[in-house]
Amino acid sequence: MTQEIEDRSAIAEVVSRLYVLLDEERFDELDSVYTDDVRLDFPSAVMQGLAEATDVARRRARAFGRMQHLSTDVVI
Repeated sequence: MTQEIEDRSAIAEVVSRLYVLLDEERFDELDSVYTDDVRLDFPSAVMQGLAEATDVARRRARAFGRMQHLSTDVVI
């Protein structure tokens, strides 16, 4: 397997793991996919840092009864 394919596979795995953590509300494990200085830019919010990203994820989970994140065709 080439390094490029291995890298793409590893990135796709991180994306998939992120969605599982969010869907299962395992917010204390978000540091396994985000760094302490993560910056997330969404149309509805900008989050700076792991603590804020985790807090927003917790609040969104409380706001919605259920969540299911889907990802297909991870383009890198």
